[in-house]
Amino acid sequence: MARSGTTLIEQILASHPQVHGAGERPHLDKLLAAVRLADGSSGQFPECVAAFQSADFRLLGDAYVDLLRAHHASAARITDKYLTNYANIGLIRLTLPHARILHVRREPIDACISAFCLPFRGNAHAHSYELGELGRHYRLYGDLMEHWRQVLPEGAMLEIRYEDLVDDMEGSVRRILDYCGLAWDERCLAFHETERPVKTASAGHSKENGWVAFMDPRCAEERFSERKGRPSYASVAWIVKTKAAATPLARRPQHSPISMA
Repeated sequence: MARSGTTLIEQILASHPQVHGAGERPHLDKLLAAVRLADGSSGQFPECVAAFQSADFRLLGDAYVDLLRAHHASAARITDKYLTNYANIGLIRLTLPHARILHVRREPIDACISAFCLPFRGNAHAHSYELGELGRHYRLYGDLMEHWRQVLPEGAMLEIRYEDLVDDMEGSVRRILDYCGLAWDERCLAFHETERPVKTASAGHSKENGWVAFMDPRCAEERFSERKGRPSYASVAWIVKTKAAATPLARRPQHSPISMA
């Protein structure tokens, strides 16, 4: 979910020498939009998944990894914190069964007020323009995550509370690295020293060594005034263990990705 702490988690992981933080990549959505069924018709997701064979899931996963590799070929692992990944966790498990999924949670009021107060670039996530719509969206997100908890096998997803991360940074980072199969590295605690582009509204926070949560009610009032009259409409990152792009498809080893929601 937006404003839940995914930028901070990615910054921590990207401080590890084996990880590249790719930010938010809509590769999976683009691949799904290009799906064509056997009769040549376009497949509408998620209905089209019912027609997939096991080989189709593998091909989709390999195509996704190839898109990541195109710009980060030398990285051992790559994060993708696209904010609607949480809606596709089931598909992620089928296309990259060894993915590590990290679900970052934050207190609902904090997450929603932050989303309401800080506009998204290009008016994205337009459900955040109106508090009622934002609340309904958060409820739907919560219901979907509960569904994934019920149907996913144990250990398929690591849940991280933003508040726990702030209270016990080292303990939380050790837990995350262990789940991701990464060795401990002190640089993950010095994430604020890692030089890399961060394009979200949390960019400044991900480069700070101190964490203080606060809320100014004037922020909500100002944003409501600015956006009054505008239309109202209704997050998982992956770290993918990559191999050489030249490896033939039939001989490629199983990927061992990590994912955050």
